[in-house]
Amino acid sequence: MVAVLGAVTVGVGVWIGLHSSVLAVRRVVVRGTGHTDQASVVAAAQLDRRPMIDVDSASTRRRLMALPWVGQVRVRRHWPTTVTIDIVERVPFAQTATIAGPAAVVDADGRVLAVGGDAARILDAERGPLPSLAGVLSVAVAGATLPPSAASLLLVLKALEASPLPPSANRAGAAPFTVATVARGADGSVRVSLVPGPVSADFGGTDELDAKLAALRSVLTQLAGAPPTGPTTLDVRVAAAPVLTDGKKDSSVSTTQRG
Repeated sequence: MVAVLGAVTVGVGVWIGLHSSVLAVRRVVVRGTGHTDQASVVAAAQLDRRPMIDVDSASTRRRLMALPWVGQVRVRRHWPTTVTIDIVERVPFAQTATIAGPAAVVDADGRVLAVGGDAARILDAERGPLPSLAGVLSVAVAGATLPPSAASLLLVLKALEASPLPPSANRAGAAPFTVATVARGADGSVRVSLVPGPVSADFGGTDELDAKLAALRSVLTQLAGAPPTGPTTLDVRVAAAPVLTDGKKDSSVSTTQRG
């Protein structure tokens, strides 16, 4: 009985000690923020004066992931009274209109990072214009997610960004074709507008996307020998048989697959 009572007493003492203010969180170190205010991180973490033993990394991470720019979080305890929070922020990927009107900046997953004036400042700071997503509207709230209709646009845009397009002309220093707009039609089809141009590419759906992208790059490489002087459309809905429309004239085009 004495031994049991002693063990209980020690256990209670340890529990009280671990939950006392002596071993509570007194310092939160935040690293990796740029667009996210550190005070907002500390407030969202809800760690102030929390006993160190009660700091739950998983729940803290979930609260922090709700902040618009936060993409990855690592929470670590450093006894006796410090917690460090390492954050990897999301990267601006595209812009789109919102239901309320102002532009929004989104990342590659369709997460709304900034809206209105904040979005405008980000767009001004980017080294080049961000591609526009057309045919989808964002909720005008940072932290929201684009509707499912944007998934196909983001998929095509990510595939295009992963492998740069060829130069727009066969001369030294010629700029590569870049994506200006990715649009979703009423039937769900995807059309990409490129600059310099005007050059557009009809993808239809996102099936056989790798083959369609290969056909697009092959045709653009041929166009570099004679850059278009007017509206030009590349139909790569059937990857093995792309069609080039220059003005009102249609013609089939040779690709890598067809030789």
